[in-house]
Amino acid sequence: MPRLAKRTGAFGLLLVAVGLGAGAVAYATIPSSNGTITGCYSANGSRANGGTALKIVDTQYASCSKGQAPVKWNQQGPPGTTDSTVRHFSGFMFDGKTVSSPILSAKGELGKLSIFCGSNPDGSHRGIGHITFTTDNTSSVKDAVTFSSPSIPTSTWAQVDPGGQVTFPWANTPSDNVSFEMMIESQTNASATVPPTLTDIHGFVQHFDFGGCDFYAHVDTSDVASPTTLSP
Repeated sequence: MPRLAKRTGAFGLLLVAVGLGAGAVAYATIPSSNGTITGCYSANGSRANGGTALKIVDTQYASCSKGQAPVKWNQQGPPGTTDSTVRHFSGFMFDGKTVSSPILSAKGELGKLSIFCGSNPDGSHRGIGHITFTTDNTSSVKDAVTFSSPSIPTSTWAQVDPGGQVTFPWANTPSDNVSFEMMIESQTNASATVPPTLTDIHGFVQHFDFGGCDFYAHVDTSDVASPTTLSP
């Protein structure tokens, strides 16, 4: 019986050791809380043929030995570049209301797009409204905006002063529906070597007799210019 008790006690100690080991693994901090992995290598060995070994350390408990140099990298890696930012906004609003949405790009917010819904004050229940672009551009180069719609006879081109806005109205359109497209060229930097940001917006506004509008706008902003070749 004593021999059995000794074996049982030894087995219990083994379980405790395994449990402690599992706890140590659970509290390891590789990568660290900010996603960083730290390694150690021999600077002299890295100059030799075949390179040198890389050892990972948990910086919460250990550091590189004498003669080793630390190297760090992020588990996720740096964010990649993007050529465009695509968004849309849609919904319903009653007469007299305005809905707004930011126009975003990899360079930041370029401005805001606002849609107003209303009814003709003559009592005919016909829809009126307008779209407004407000720029956040503060450089000396003005934004250029083009607005076109098959519901409106003529297209409109306008320049927007830094910090300013431009509005495109409509009234009494066929079937009280307005489909539209806008192009916005924004030079967020006055340097001629920086290509402008181009934004394409297309959508529609549908007015109803009871007093309200359905609206939809698809916003696609491109930050990277394609290469061009000029031929004689």
